[in-house]
Amino acid sequence: MHIKFEDVDGTQTRVYIRGNNYIGYVRMDFSSRKWKMHPKFSFSPSKQGILYTEYYSFYEAAKAMVQLYCDTFYINMDTGEYSSLSDTDEFNMADVFSDWDPGGK
Repeated sequence: MHIKFEDVDGTQTRVYIRGNNYIGYVRMDFSSRKWKMHPKFSFSPSKQGILYTEYYSFYEAAKAMVQLYCDTFYINMDTGEYSSLSDTDEFNMADVFSDWDPGGK
């Protein structure tokens, strides 16, 4: 998968995949000198804790954000191809129940 980094000011780097598909940015905290990710896409609430993870380099933080993106949208990080859900993957039950009508209408 093609990943592109765009340095903004030495403390912030924008992350793009597949050409110009902007997925968010990583920023260095001045006090800790560690990097955090700031994704610009929605992902599972069960993975919110990853937003508090700190990394020693912009590259580590960006790579983790790309992995989160790929996991969220079922993309194989090595090939960039979409993959289907396997029997052991999680899926959103809200989508299943949104089509269900208890009244049988």
